[in-house]
Amino acid sequence: MTLRRESQAFMNGFGRRARSLGTAISIAIVGLFVFSFIPGSGSRSNAAAPQSSSTSSTSLVATSTTVAPHQLVASPRGAVTIVEIGDSLGIDLGWGLGVQLAKSPQVHLIQAAVGSTGLSNPWYYNWPAHLTSLLAANHPQLLIVFLGANDQQNFFVHGQFCQVGTPCWKAEYARRVDAILVLAHRAGTKVLWMGEPAMQNPAFSQGVTMINSVVRRELDKAPWATYLSSDAVFTGPRGNFRMQAIVNHVATDIRAPDGIHINLTGENLLAQEIVIDLRTTYGLKTYAAEPLTITAP
Repeated sequence: MTLRRESQAFMNGFGRRARSLGTAISIAIVGLFVFSFIPGSGSRSNAAAPQSSSTSSTSLVATSTTVAPHQLVASPRGAVTIVEIGDSLGIDLGWGLGVQLAKSPQVHLIQAAVGSTGLSNPWYYNWPAHLTSLLAANHPQLLIVFLGANDQQNFFVHGQFCQVGTPCWKAEYARRVDAILVLAHRAGTKVLWMGEPAMQNPAFSQGVTMINSVVRRELDKAPWATYLSSDAVFTGPRGNFRMQAIVNHVATDIRAPDGIHINLTGENLLAQEIVIDLRTTYGLKTYAAEPLTITAP
């Protein structure tokens, strides 16, 4: 896998684990706003059941008697370019993807996540504008989106105050999700949107569930986009937040101490879910470089 970090300056300045700004914003949001709760089913939209992994040694795209529902077509050079965008959790995921795609040399991963960003704060970082440039410069076949942790912020829409979780807020947030989907579609790029994980703070977690529900409804209208839940990794048997899981038969933390971010094991587990989805849903010959299994909750 070839790798380029679009947000290198950001990450170099703060270091791999110094995300104080993103964490402060996320924690402040919990105290400032009241969240509404809409249960989500936590399943994958537009996904297919796993299929045969029969492959050729020279082809990136997996060969099978069943065509993947969102088959990606490699470039003339035989590569598939994937752009991954997000906030500080997206940076976590990008690191995990870098590890788990290490044995997929024909996948060109561009990590473009930027900490403290989201769809609620274009005054700080305008994702549609930056995404337009990323798509034009890289012509990716797939866009991976991992946004939402910083988005429980109130809006003013045409002079109207919209509190987090209210109908006018959800309508505006849906419009901003649609803007990302439309930009990708116009560029001929498919979209894999990763759902936000459960959070340790119950109110914060309810807000995340609400945002995931809005995102899923919009993705259901976009046949070029799929939704992948993070629940299989980050929630326990009762759908609750979990800090720790039994990974490869060893009790292991999978979240950072703040109960928001994702640690090394967690990001590799989440990236592995995407690597599997790239194979089963998008038809790529990808396998996790460092396989991990949650052997018990």
